[in-house]
Amino acid sequence: SIQRDTASTATSAAATMRPVPSWPGNARNSSWQNTLADAPVAPAARGLLGVLLVNTGTPDAPRAPEVRRFLRRFLADPRVVELPRLLWLPLLNGVILPLRGPRSARNYNRIWRNDGSPLAVFTAQLREALELQLEVTLPGSVAVEAAFLYSKPLVATALQRLREAGATRIVVLPMFPQCSGATTGAVF
Repeated sequence: SIQRDTASTATSAAATMRPVPSWPGNARNSSWQNTLADAPVAPAARGLLGVLLVNTGTPDAPRAPEVRRFLRRFLADPRVVELPRLLWLPLLNGVILPLRGPRSARNYNRIWRNDGSPLAVFTAQLREALELQLEVTLPGSVAVEAAFLYSKPLVATALQRLREAGATRIVVLPMFPQCSGATTGAVF
């Protein structure tokens, strides 16, 4: 597996962020940075804007018990598997988790990094890079947190941290490449 230095990767991610061309009908703004800079921002007295990055989650470790625990939380969500609970939960707990947990743990072990789960590590780096960029664009106006639906840090914990930081408005950014009830729908 490829190992990377977390600090240098986060720094290089922030350094390599490039403006994105504006979308049709928004010729006034030539980059997402200008769009953010032109957006109305509440005065500091009204609080911060909170940005919450949300993804599915990851096991705590690449071992069968932790993988089974993660898969149980994930696959027991009725938005992920839309079968009658009376049919699905016995199948999940009696067949799928005992067989899938060890197999998935071996696969997780192949990609696991010295500093943890790739998804957790890269999500933390993305959060940090976004926070650094927003601090340059909107100094002191934005707080950024990352959370997972089925593992720590959980969405409720991240929302609490944003509230404690003074966020009065929160933008939720689901980090999924598609929109469906099992992904984006589960965030809302």
